[in-house]
Amino acid sequence: LVAKTNIFNWLTLRAKDYTDPWAPLEKINLCESELSTQIRQHSITILSGWNIRCWEYIEKYKSTVQQLFLPQPSIINEGNVLISNLRTHFDLVVGVFMRHGDYRTWMDGKYYFDIAQYNRWMEQVKSYYNQKNICFLISSEQQISSDDISLDNFYFSNGSANKGGSALQAQYELSCCDIIISVPSTFSAWAAFIGGKP
Repeated sequence: LVAKTNIFNWLTLRAKDYTDPWAPLEKINLCESELSTQIRQHSITILSGWNIRCWEYIEKYKSTVQQLFLPQPSIINEGNVLISNLRTHFDLVVGVFMRHGDYRTWMDGKYYFDIAQYNRWMEQVKSYYNQKNICFLISSEQQISSDDISLDNFYFSNGSANKGGSALQAQYELSCCDIIISVPSTFSAWAAFIGGKP
């Protein structure tokens, strides 16, 4: 459902029919010329929904979008100090986002993995980069016991629940890592996008 509201020269685009929560999501491609024309004809455009896309514009304006989503300078500075300190001792800094919390039940736990599985993934990365001195920067929205991590060179991000930081801190610090290990999550995807990391 695309709802067009012309009050106050607004255009409202919704990728979901909110009167029927079970209705399939409609995909809205902002790159389509007709829709782009409609958007330019309105002074305000409101976008709502998960299926709104325009990969062409994201690629074209990638650096602008990355800059828009950077956190406040104090978070950047604190994150840069942490990563810089790690880089003085290690060749490769791998960010690990252990998503627990809601993932235990979301989609029937499809993307919930215990710490033992994250340990196996970290061991695989360590084995793959066996010629490098590697460390892991772990972030999670829940407390993780150091005793549960099987590797030696790991640290908790300032933004992790272990350090009492904020989600923005965790996301920025992950964005500064060389590689990010994570289950499918918009949180880690944004960190990778902001930092231009795989």
